Amino acid sequence: MKICAGRIGQLLNVNDIATNCGITRKTADNWLSVLEASYTIFILKPYFNNFNKRIIKAPKLYFYDTGIACSLLGITSVETLYASPFRGALFESLIISDLHKQYFNCGLQPQLYFWRT
Repeated sequence: MKICAGRIGQLLNVNDIATNCGITRKTADNWLSVLEASYTIFILKPYFNNFNKRIIKAPKLYFYDTGIACSLLGITSVETLYASPFRGALFESLIISDLHKQYFNCGLQPQLYFWRT
């Protein structure tokens, strides 16, 4: 989870996560699916007009609860947050996760993507 927190708001590279954890890609995929199923993280797909490209292109990784991400990153105060290189990614995650939660509260499936050029 710490490695995922360190990649918050970045393009998801499962091979890199697996290598840094010392596990296989299949194991990393399985753990990421557990984190998704438990609503700890979510994967945001890039926007493309062609639906098939959405499947191929790399998505971004976000946390539903930025407090958990901060804890995993060792951010314990406002001062450490201001000094952290993750503050922009944490803010981005906060906004995207809030939009997800608003969709879920209305009983809708989120139709959110990120713009990748």
